[in-house]
Amino acid sequence: MAVGGSSPNADRRTVDAASVLVRAPVFFQTVLYGVCVALLCLMFPFAGARAAESGIDVFTEDLPPFNHLEGGSIKGPAVDIVLALFNKAGIPLQQSDINVVPWARGYHIVLNEADTALFCTARLPEREPHFKWVGPILYVVSGGMVPRWSPLALSSPAALRGRKICVVNKSAGHEWLLRNGFEQEALSLVPAPEASVKMLLAGRCEVLVASVQNTLHVLKVMGKPVESVDARLILHRYPLYLALNPNVSEEQYKALQSAYDSMLCNGGVGGASAMHSLIGAYGDVLPPETYPEERKCPR
Repeated sequence: MAVGGSSPNADRRTVDAASVLVRAPVFFQTVLYGVCVALLCLMFPFAGARAAESGIDVFTEDLPPFNHLEGGSIKGPAVDIVLALFNKAGIPLQQSDINVVPWARGYHIVLNEADTALFCTARLPEREPHFKWVGPILYVVSGGMVPRWSPLALSSPAALRGRKICVVNKSAGHEWLLRNGFEQEALSLVPAPEASVKMLLAGRCEVLVASVQNTLHVLKVMGKPVESVDARLILHRYPLYLALNPNVSEEQYKALQSAYDSMLCNGGVGGASAMHSLIGAYGDVLPPETYPEERKCPR
């Protein structure tokens, strides 16, 4: 469970107790100090007990469709995979144990606190030495999408030039376009994924550059058939991992990695691995490029 902030009343009680300590003789300072510590433990009972039964405190963000909040619970293929990994490794973890926090907060916690883990984390060169990595558990796919009825062929990134492109402002797709020489003025920038999908379907742009999985999820939430949009150009395929703080024990890390390896075994039958079975339950919003590569080892 994530640590919350203190209330104003609690802050005042702490300050008042501290002022008493300054004025009291040494003996009474010692006694009062013990009382104050006990009171603080009662006021903030979970501050040092987030890790629960597994000993590893697990964090994620609301990142549909991989992990998203629904009815107050965190759900999605990444959640199912991480729960299966932990339990197969003999490290108890329940859905209610997973902390859902903003990305920056979760990343900061797992970077700095022992016995913590974060998913889904992109494995970037600058992050490599700071974590122990298990995965990839999934791939996020960035692509150029058009309405299903569009005759537009996108055989290469060069085919995007001269087209009216809509993209979410400051998104990974937006950054990719700018890095590859597309002029800011030539792009139709929108504030959120749903707005970009509406623009595409209304014919106000020819191509949407975005995460394929997130676009399909948005269509589903909007009540539109996921077949309304066709991903005709794959631009990037980013691996997503379970990132562990380096202080997670080597025994637990090896158990999780071993569990991951075994979940990819398909017994020589394509699509028969435990990993692909978990992801397949969400197949309507997860294209084939989402899946990690299976291995022909015994299941």
